[in-house]
Amino acid sequence: KGVTYYRQYQADSYAETGLFFSYDPMPDSMKTMMMLEKGKDPVEAKEAFQDAGDGNIYICNDRMYLQKYTQNGQTVYSVKLDGSDYKEIGTGRMEGLDEENGILVCTLADQNEMYQLQTYDMKSGTINNCTLETPCTKVLDVKDGVIYYEGEAEYEKAQAGEVRLCSVNSDGSGEKLLAVTSGDLYEFPDAPCEITCFQIARE
Repeated sequence: KGVTYYRQYQADSYAETGLFFSYDPMPDSMKTMMMLEKGKDPVEAKEAFQDAGDGNIYICNDRMYLQKYTQNGQTVYSVKLDGSDYKEIGTGRMEGLDEENGILVCTLADQNEMYQLQTYDMKSGTINNCTLETPCTKVLDVKDGVIYYEGEAEYEKAQAGEVRLCSVNSDGSGEKLLAVTSGDLYEFPDAPCEITCFQIARE
């Protein structure tokens, strides 16, 4: 609606030291969510609300979908555009948004505290646990109602080069195993292989 939102971080938002230039977010650290109206100079940005969130910001149906780090782990939640009406969705992290169908894709802890690929229907407020034949280890992209992800492989085979590229519709249907690399690429096992870059070219 002609407004750009962004989170303004402070020096104390992240740890002072980090391994290999990776600095962890400080749990429960407060930041300022800013709003800049279209055509305004950046110096005219206004404070929308105070928030402890970190990372991506998704907006759908006049609500922000956010995640934050706390002393007890990571939490996914939503608020109105002024920061009010806080609703907690679950323990875990956001992975992407199927905006057309109003579905937020997350990795959330289930009732057994096992992290699973799950989807949150923004209209009904219901959570769907994606029952997958090849479990998800990392979401790569969400595009046109499809979740692309790296599927779980046996540890020894992953060390030797096996990687599984999978997809599933955002409603949990139509799981596909798109590609599998050879599990005998390396003579000596090393760290498990993973997909580090994912791009969709044409079709």
